[in-house]
Amino acid sequence: MIVQWLLASYGAKTYATWNPSDKGTNITLSNSNKTVVNTTAWWQIVRSTIWKSSWKWYWEVTANSSVSMIMGIANSSWNLLSYLGSDTNSWGWSEASLKYYNAISSAYWASYVSWNVIWIALDMDTGTITYYKNNTSQWTAFTGLTGTIYAAVGSINSSQTTTNFWSTALTYSPPAWYNAWLYN
Repeated sequence: MIVQWLLASYGAKTYATWNPSDKGTNITLSNSNKTVVNTTAWWQIVRSTIWKSSWKWYWEVTANSSVSMIMGIANSSWNLLSYLGSDTNSWGWSEASLKYYNAISSAYWASYVSWNVIWIALDMDTGTITYYKNNTSQWTAFTGLTGTIYAAVGSINSSQTTTNFWSTALTYSPPAWYNAWLYN
């Protein structure tokens, strides 16, 4: 927390990336830790380097290939070798138009395919997460979120994603009042 305060106090911007120390063993990171590839047929995930517990946050994920992936959020207790939403410590949306929480899947709007840009809007003040696909809201996916939350992505079968935590220009404008996923 002191590091976050010092960075904010001196105007330094430290954007999130995927955390090379907080990932499944078969996850490969590249592109300054913004591109994720899973090289196995087993679920693997990676969490972001920065966590959030309040305010509104936004980031974009591009599905470079959509074999099998789930995009979302997780807390620090979530198992790195399972799928997002496999328990009460993570929440996710898959390319098959399903959302997952506590090992239960339910229908969630549209599916996504390769090269779709998915926005993830996390509002920790109201405890919600909303996904967008190519600039179109898919509506609120989850409510009741509390605690310390990390951005997360999970995949199998060589799926690949690239994430923009606002360190470069965004593809789409974020929702009003949402902030870059950086230390604040």
